[in-house]
Amino acid sequence: MESEKKRKNLDDQTDIRSKLIKLDKPLPATQTVLLPLPTIVHLRRLKGKIVQDCDIYIGRACNMGGWQLKQSKWHNPYSVKQYGRDGAIDRYRKYIESNENNLLNDLHELSGKKLGCWCKPSPCHGDVLRELFKREVQQSSKTSNS
Repeated sequence: MESEKKRKNLDDQTDIRSKLIKLDKPLPATQTVLLPLPTIVHLRRLKGKIVQDCDIYIGRACNMGGWQLKQSKWHNPYSVKQYGRDGAIDRYRKYIESNENNLLNDLHELSGKKLGCWCKPSPCHGDVLRELFKREVQQSSKTSNS
């Protein structure tokens, strides 16, 4: 009786070992966790109250309409008035991609944040930031996890 238990126990251990050996294959890569994209919102006030606020202001200094906003490092130095909307956006893209101010390295700061500007719903430099975030931050996290 005692020897039967020992033999059964050994058989069970052998069975367990064979299953463990089967697991000795490369495991699938862990699933990539992407940082959430930023969203761009149009800042607004109505009768002195903020209707739409943001986490990160991405514009130039603004001291009117009840706003007291400092110029953001993410501001577009190219004005729509001077270059037209498309021209200002194109120049901004080149400015950020040149990485003169190390802004490409800071894109991760925008993860999941509401970026506030005055342009939305029209195309704006916030769209460039979102696009570059997707390309630079999300793509690099995919490749570093593979």
